[in-house]
Amino acid sequence: MWRLNSKYLKFKKYATYAREPFFEIAKKYSEGKKRIMDMGPGDGKFADYLGREDIYLIEGNPRSCDRLKLIYPNVINARLPEQLSFEDGTFDFIHCSHIIEHLSNSEAHTLFKEINRLLSVGGVLVISAPTLYDGFYNDLSHVKPYNPAVFLKYFVRGNECSATRSIISCNYEKVELVWRFTFTQMKVPIWANGETKTFFNKVLYALHLLIKKIGFGQYQRSGFTLVLRKRERSNVE
Repeated sequence: MWRLNSKYLKFKKYATYAREPFFEIAKKYSEGKKRIMDMGPGDGKFADYLGREDIYLIEGNPRSCDRLKLIYPNVINARLPEQLSFEDGTFDFIHCSHIIEHLSNSEAHTLFKEINRLLSVGGVLVISAPTLYDGFYNDLSHVKPYNPAVFLKYFVRGNECSATRSIISCNYEKVELVWRFTFTQMKVPIWANGETKTFFNKVLYALHLLIKKIGFGQYQRSGFTLVLRKRERSNVE
């Protein structure tokens, strides 16, 4: 069904594959934080966006680490979800962007425990990840899509009754959840999609671009950024 959806238009800035709109959300909650960690920084775009050189970057690719070390002093080569050599509660802000989808269930649970150990009381956790959308498995490094609900279950609600693995905590609170959207491509009729670029093909394609630009059409949720705050020390081991 093709329609103008005001809800999606309101968040049109999040109908993108760009990371910057979601970095903006994370940066808002990083203000005033003294010890910041970015898990899986890649080429360091989030650190660049924050404009801070004191950020701790945990990167599994040795070559990426070498490049990051030219700019940032606190770069650590480690393959998540292995335990890191920091004391409990070392960080008051942890950014974990597009890491979780590369992990199995067991690895994700291990990472959850490590994040909880590292984050101080009052600290903020920002998680960004793709969900199951049409293009998720186009990337061979993607193992499994995770919805925000799994973080709410293991960090916020702490519902042991329906959990197959141990609950991480029940003392986090959800601060904000923003969805990323992907525009659903308009399907071109088979009889109009021949190899010959006819006038009709060109008109149809131009119409598709116009529809996409002004916001008509369908979108699907393709990712999210979730912000959690640790309210007090967890009593769940």
